[in-house]
Amino acid sequence: MSAALLVLLTYILFFLVCLVRYTSYHLRVDLQIDSFYQIIFNLQMGMEGGEDVWKDAAIGFFNHYGPALAIMGILALFAFILCLKNGIEVFRLKREYRKLSLNQKKAHKAWLIGSLACTIGFASVLGITSLRELNRLGYFRYMELQNSDSNFYEANYVNPYDVNITFPVKKKNLVYIFMESMERSYSDPEHGGFYEGNLIPELTKLSLEKGEDFGDGKQLSGAVTTVSSTWTAAALVTQTTGSPLVYVDPHEGGNGYWDDSETPFLKNLKSLGNILQDNGYNNSFICGSLGTYAGRQNFFEQHGDYAFYDIETAREDGITPTKDYNVFWGMEDKYLFDYAKKIITQEAAKNEPFNVSMLTVDTHFPHGYLCEECPDPNSDPKFNGEQIKAVISCSDKQVSDFVDWIYQQPFGKDTVTVLVGDHANMSADLTAQMQGYGRQVYFTIINGPEYHGRVKKYSTLDMFPTTVAALGATIQGNRLGLGTNLYSNEFTLYESLGLSSLNEQIPAASDYYIHEILGMESSEQGDNGQPKGRK
Repeated sequence: MSAALLVLLTYILFFLVCLVRYTSYHLRVDLQIDSFYQIIFNLQMGMEGGEDVWKDAAIGFFNHYGPALAIMGILALFAFILCLKNGIEVFRLKREYRKLSLNQKKAHKAWLIGSLACTIGFASVLGITSLRELNRLGYFRYMELQNSDSNFYEANYVNPYDVNITFPVKKKNLVYIFMESMERSYSDPEHGGFYEGNLIPELTKLSLEKGEDFGDGKQLSGAVTTVSSTWTAAALVTQTTGSPLVYVDPHEGGNGYWDDSETPFLKNLKSLGNILQDNGYNNSFICGSLGTYAGRQNFFEQHGDYAFYDIETAREDGITPTKDYNVFWGMEDKYLFDYAKKIITQEAAKNEPFNVSMLTVDTHFPHGYLCEECPDPNSDPKFNGEQIKAVISCSDKQVSDFVDWIYQQPFGKDTVTVLVGDHANMSADLTAQMQGYGRQVYFTIINGPEYHGRVKKYSTLDMFPTTVAALGATIQGNRLGLGTNLYSNEFTLYESLGLSSLNEQIPAASDYYIHEILGMESSEQGDNGQPKGRK
């Protein structure tokens, strides 16, 4: 009987080995997660609104390991039956006080030793596999940084509460479009991109002819993304606060990352929304998915009192075809832009300055959402039959058409439009194709101040002060958070420290980050006066 149980345990261990290997593969390759911070942030936040991610992961797991699990299951079942049969026979003979023959003893012992050896072997494999995959996911580096000590934030972070910001009497409106996974890489080499067939001709033209991206005017420039700003929730925080979203356990650090409207989310951060609200702006945010996903609604409502619009309000407002409409992450971008036009028109009618920010979704990995307005992936050689490329091309036209609409409206002349990718595309196929290429997210400002300075190297941390300056505001010192106003002559942290150094120092343990940025109270410190969970 014990041998049969060992066989069952061995199969469970084999299943766990497969699960650990696939989980690591899925996170690193399919989801392109590049830091352990992102993993624990999403685990803490939950997956409301992103249930398809789990479904896709489960399907992928059984596609990868289903045959192996089936074969191993058949072998394990066969061994289990034989062991069980042998065990029952031994038990029966012992119960009848009959002696086991030498062959029976040898057979029983062989089954027991063999089963035990397999169990120990797979337990060892599980342990080794777990350690290896944790290392691949950056767990040990994460722990090393948690037990380090850094003064990076003390030396480089400029608290917006301490900065004098002066807006002009006549304020400009702001439309800020976070474009899902939009990169300058999608353009052609002639314009600084990667692909021979330009996937974003309209955005390329928009930036080089009408926009400002702080490049040389001949090729697209773009922003790099630092560690802890490489997924959407982190990108939204980074670009609007100049601070990356470094994870600290909310139960020990009190940062309110989880979806709880009564819990402060990064309560000490002063964001773009806060600054605009203080200067008489009405803030709105629009997305086509559930606002509660990854705490987005919580963050924007607490930092600038944004009116928040998502798939649920879109259904209520008659934007979607039906009241229960649901495709991809909620609704596709063509409805998002319809919704944005309605909201912007309403805001403009108030004759007060407005900030309408929005997040597109159709270009979300792995393949994007091919709406009815998108070209067939096989209709153009530059798509190479790949759906994601056709969707990128479709998004290029949709965004460009929307920008054209803005400047056809009466309020257009008084409106600044910021177009920026939230992070690099996480598609495993595109990542493999662009191996070795210096990827940057797309960025341009329409109808902002003229710029005649040097070519800049910058990150998404710099979006915060640059957006404020684009509205005509004067920033004392030209720095906010870890960001630098690109319209100024100041060097960005990317220029002065380099990307590698930034990525090393940003996630290092910092008392300043916990107290001054996250706003952890002194009562949440450990007995030694240090923050719990951090050195």
